[in-house]
Amino acid sequence: MGFWAWFWIWAGVFMVSLVTFAFLGYNLFEKASGVVRQATKLAPVAEKLQSAIDAKPEIQRPKSNAFDDPKIHVQARKSLLQAKAKKRQDRQRRLIKQLNQFDPTESRFQ
Repeated sequence: MGFWAWFWIWAGVFMVSLVTFAFLGYNLFEKASGVVRQATKLAPVAEKLQSAIDAKPEIQRPKSNAFDDPKIHVQARKSLLQAKAKKRQDRQRRLIKQLNQFDPTESRFQ
């Protein structure tokens, strides 16, 4: 093959590569524009989040309850223990009910 044949072969390869790169660049541009649109929608939310992160909350020191009336704390503790006992009894009642409904001859246990 002569010089011009190789010239046109390489020119064709070069043109195909340019078209391929143009196509890839266009696809990349489309994806980047989508990312930019999403980033512009996200920017106000990110600013609010950053301001919330930067804001230092005012935390008050806990108040001492050493001089409070002990009846209040005893009553609160008593109501807490009663609630725990009621929960325990409810769980036990549900377990007993489930055990009473248990059928060992049911087909899924054989």
